[in-house]
Amino acid sequence: MNITGSNSISSPPQNLTVYPKVVYSVKEMMSEGKAVLEGYFSGGEYDPIFIDKPITALGDAAYFKILDYIVQIGTNLEK
Repeated sequence: MNITGSNSISSPPQNLTVYPKVVYSVKEMMSEGKAVLEGYFSGGEYDPIFIDKPITALGDAAYFKILDYIVQIGTNLEK
């Protein structure tokens, strides 16, 4: 950790810099990132199953209401 003074008008008077305890190589970071992404995209037993079959009894108003709700949930997750 390092605290330094600053005379820049676009920066606070003191800047805090935090250094990691352990420094990893680029190769290690790429390997770890690749493993996480493979795990994320590989799917698991608890992942949802999407069936490409339309629900004919669902009217346009209900369909768009569901879509709006999904967008709202997604927006709230990003906060």
